[in-house]
Amino acid sequence: MLRKKISGFVAALVLSVAAHLNGSALAQTAGSRATGDGAPVTVTSPWARATPGGVKVGGAFLTITGHGHADTLIRARSPRATSVELHTHLHDAGVMRMRRVDEIPIPASGNVKMQPGGYHIMLIDLKKPLTEGETIPLILEFKRSGRLPSRCPF
Repeated sequence: MLRKKISGFVAALVLSVAAHLNGSALAQTAGSRATGDGAPVTVTSPWARATPGGVKVGGAFLTITGHGHADTLIRARSPRATSVELHTHLHDAGVMRMRRVDEIPIPASGNVKMQPGGYHIMLIDLKKPLTEGETIPLILEFKRSGRLPSRCPF
């Protein structure tokens, strides 16, 4: 039993690393199409939590880094969910509440870590559960840099 769990973990780890390495070069960098200045944003460390059967929402997390020009994440999409929203967590009367946001600013020479308890991508009305060891496609859209296809491993 333990050997099977370890084998499953190792296989999931290898798939996650391979997906990250495979998508980390060109597919993880977007150049500016709006201004033609070639200022990219990059996406690193994408991940999501597996969802138990029957759960219709999931969260995706990643780090977006700006390289020389500020940008703004304005939209995310995935064929695995009917709807995808940008969210954050806010303290409201001593309670953490999740809120939809219209955009997420990316600093010119810094990064935004999308993580639990902060900015994140909500996958709503999942078409099937998110399972460990798989990756899902995400398309991120930026005001300045255009569309950036990415893959999010579990």
